[in-house]
Formats: sequence, C-alpha cells, structure tokens
Amino acid sequence: MEPDVFLEWIVPEAQRLQQRYHLQSWNIGIRVVPDDALHPRNAAEVAVREEYRSADILVAESLVRQADKSTLLRVVDHELQHIFLHPMDALKSLVLDAVPDSLRAVVHNEFGRTNERIRASLERLLAEQIA
Repeated sequence: MEPDVFLEWIVPEAQRLQQRYHLQSWNIGIRVVPDDALHPRNAAEVAVREEYRSADILVAESLVRQADKSTLLRVVDHELQHIFLHPMDALKSLVLDAVPDSLRAVVHNEFGRTNERIRASLERLLAEQIA
C-alpha cells in the first residue's frame, strides 16, 4: 500500500482505537518513515512526550508497502498500547536512577520484559471482549 493511502485509512482507525485506550485527550500522530529511521528489530516505534500528552507512531515504509490491513492495524494498536502503558517508562527512569550502575542493564531489561508481558495480556483481554 502506498504511504499516503495508508495514512488516509489508518488515521480514523487509530482515532477509534485511541478511545478504546482512553487516550482521546492525547495528540497522537502517525508517520511513515524510512526503515533505517527505526531500530533494526522494529517495524514500528512510538515516541511519547507525556508532559504534552503527545506521541508519534512511526511505521516503517517497507511494512506499509508489504503488509495487509489487518497486520498494519495490529501494529498501530500495539504502539497505542505502549502509549497507554507509558507510565511504566517513567517509573523505570526513577528506578534506574536509584540502582547501582552494575544493575542498570538487568533492571532495564526486566522493565522491558514486564511491559511487554502486560501489553500482551492487555491485548488478549481486549481480543476476548471483542470476540
């Protein structure tokens, strides 16, 4: 799918999903970016500016061009879940500032794993409610 067609389709879908996560008061943009603008393991990322209730979801151009609508919607939904769970990132920052340097990598990784486990549970819970 062409990036402009994707954006025309996904923006209203994302606004609907924002309501699902009670993020209506947030200004959330979606942008298609070159693949090399993202971490090599990621097809999409989110940049959150909590103090402004603002976030940008960045989606790799190759994904937009190759994936079907269902996959693209799941990717955007996944990134919205990260916005919803963003307060955990603030907690992570506080904890990382308090632990010794020797433990920072372990704590950082465990926060990431915990965030993904909670996000996956949320995804399953919402899927059950829809079914």
